[in-house]
Amino acid sequence: MNIKKLFSISFIVIFFYLIAHHLQLIIYSGNFFSSQINTYAYSIYIPHGLRILFFLIYGYWCLPGLLIAHLFGNLSNDMISNTLISNFDLIYSILISTFCVPLSALIIEKFGKNHLNKFTISYLTTLTILSSFINGFTTNVLRYYLVYDENIDRFIDELLGYFIGDISGVVIIVLGYLILKRIFIISVDKNS
Repeated sequence: MNIKKLFSISFIVIFFYLIAHHLQLIIYSGNFFSSQINTYAYSIYIPHGLRILFFLIYGYWCLPGLLIAHLFGNLSNDMISNTLISNFDLIYSILISTFCVPLSALIIEKFGKNHLNKFTISYLTTLTILSSFINGFTTNVLRYYLVYDENIDRFIDELLGYFIGDISGVVIIVLGYLILKRIFIISVDKNS
């Protein structure tokens, strides 16, 4: 294992994830934009887009950085209290968020064909939908029994919110990355 590569990738992942997470919190607060934009911000979860993008670029090397970034991100949410449920909620939300994308990739590799190019539409769509489902469903099933007092309406609302927000975040981040990459490649070709 190359320690320098691991630290470099972890630093990049932590840095950009925490910036996106903090920006998402500012937008959610309603203080950054109008309340109208705050409402739409709930439908776009940019950090999940970064999880997918980091995994597509770095593969499993991004996992230590994602784990640390999720830990710091959740600590910045002021989610910690002295109750066992809150601490358990913190632990499982970090673990589910960190490992939903690699778990989805393993499922795709096991039951699908091996994709050499991870940026194909079929692979990206399958990875996005599966990881969004794993993230939203697993988190909300645990919250349904431990936090929400078995409130089915809240469970369905939260599940749909996770699913829509995660998918739209991936669309924005990955499309933005591909557009910027294309622009950079075109501009380098013109200068050559």
